[in-house]
Amino acid sequence: MKKRTLITILITAIVVFLTNKAWLDFKPMTVDFDISGKGFCNIEVQLNKKFNDEFNKIKSLGQDINLYQNNHVSYIIPRSKFPKKVRFVFKYFSDNNPVEIKNITLKNGKYKIEDLNQFSLNEGKLSIENNTLIITPPLSRNEVILTYNKKLHLRTSCKFDVKIFLIISVLTFLLFFKLTNYLADFKTIKKESRINIIFLTVFFIFLFIPLSHINKKEVSVEEKRFLEKWQPLIMYNGTINYNFGKDYNKWFNDRFNFRKFLTDIQTDIILLLTGKAQKGFIDKNGFVYMNYELSHAYYDKIKKEDYEALVQFDKYCKDRNIKLYVLLVPSKEYIYPPTTKIMVKDELAKNIATQVRELKEKYDVHIIDPIKEMQNESKNNYLFFKTEHHWTDDGAFIGYKELMKEIKKQYPDIPVLNEQDFNFSYNKKVRGDWEREYYWGESTRVTNLRLIYKKKLHNVNYRYFTHKDSNLLETQIIHIPYKRMKYHYYPKGTNYRVILLGTSMNENLSEFVPYTFKNVLRLRNNYVINIPTNDEYKIIKYYEKDILDYHPDIIVFCICYYNIYYLRDLFKME
Repeated sequence: MKKRTLITILITAIVVFLTNKAWLDFKPMTVDFDISGKGFCNIEVQLNKKFNDEFNKIKSLGQDINLYQNNHVSYIIPRSKFPKKVRFVFKYFSDNNPVEIKNITLKNGKYKIEDLNQFSLNEGKLSIENNTLIITPPLSRNEVILTYNKKLHLRTSCKFDVKIFLIISVLTFLLFFKLTNYLADFKTIKKESRINIIFLTVFFIFLFIPLSHINKKEVSVEEKRFLEKWQPLIMYNGTINYNFGKDYNKWFNDRFNFRKFLTDIQTDIILLLTGKAQKGFIDKNGFVYMNYELSHAYYDKIKKEDYEALVQFDKYCKDRNIKLYVLLVPSKEYIYPPTTKIMVKDELAKNIATQVRELKEKYDVHIIDPIKEMQNESKNNYLFFKTEHHWTDDGAFIGYKELMKEIKKQYPDIPVLNEQDFNFSYNKKVRGDWEREYYWGESTRVTNLRLIYKKKLHNVNYRYFTHKDSNLLETQIIHIPYKRMKYHYYPKGTNYRVILLGTSMNENLSEFVPYTFKNVLRLRNNYVINIPTNDEYKIIKYYEKDILDYHPDIIVFCICYYNIYYLRDLFKME
């Protein structure tokens, strides 16, 4: 009996510890400060559980801030029990004017950060005047990190619920005391094997493991989507939710404990047996392809009206004395066909080539499709990243040279950059998107590849271009609701005003075009704050004023093959 009691007490202690969220109510940690400046910015406050520089045990909260209106900003960060370090991540600035921060406090003003000399900035300029931090963001950066390097000595306030604690303790003790007695007597009295009852007990315990921790996040970073929201049985207006069973199933499937662990195991098994990953696959040469790249759904839906939208856009530009050049980027599978049974539909590329030829001949539209030049060069250099759908610097440089061949027909005075204008560096990681930072690649994120596979696939030293006068290029970044753009000024460039319009394929092209012209405005049409996905290609609706106010001489519209389908939305206003 004594042994059974000790076992029951031990199990009760474990259960009580695992259910501490029920009887220990931790209050959110508040972070307050005063801020002033001009324009807009997004600031994410991060509280790290450990005192280190990695910030991998963090609780965070971000919000958009209108610097014209906000003087005092308050963050309420839940489930941050014992933070040891704090930092402020500025995700974007609408302009490059200084931002002033002062009166930083935590825990509802009880903990004041007064030693401002302990702050450091990863980029830009940081100065201190009159107990105020003055942050001047760099011209070429989209993210600035302000870190407080001194250890925080505070803990979150909590409320101990005695009633819930006693209920859980007593019920758990009685349940397991009865269970241990039953198991002990099962063999001696009933002369039956204990294995059966132990199996059933363990089975039902395992049923509670998925319920032991429910993911409360709204967005899945790995899957880049919103998670299902809770839908109650009795709705807020008093009506009955007759789809409660289906709604609960969707909510639970998105949020149960160890979900990511199980999906990682599933991905590993499928990848080992078939080479396929979640939402994609890896071919024998180590190229990662996302399913949508090979589904051909975009290509099969392309109609004549999509190309006619380009004709309409060309006429729109000509009426305003603007030269339009459309640069088509071939999809990766046409340059590096997958070594699998999945076949690339060559006739789709041929159809695009036919339509391009007709546009040139019939409508005099300046459209460039460098697929042949890229196919010829693909044996010598990597023109697309193995772990991303973007073209590399080498691929973008081919597109740049073909673009400039077409531009020089109308503007023979514009010089074209060559390799002698650049310094080169090599890196096994990917730099292909807006942030201009090296990472593992978009395809590995979408296909949910674990780090071990990411490292294995990054076995190529990609060549990266850096212009020899890159220190002369001035860049201003704007990423605010309904606007995503970069202003480039290069004093040695040809005196024409150019707009780089289109998708992320422009990012690596931006290593070349801004060093050719004096003034370049980059307008990004996808992944813009507050612009819904189905509105991303309504470019005239969102950017017409910016285009006309800029008074460009040239517009370069750079899109990929699978973007052609969306061109029909160019002039839609609703």
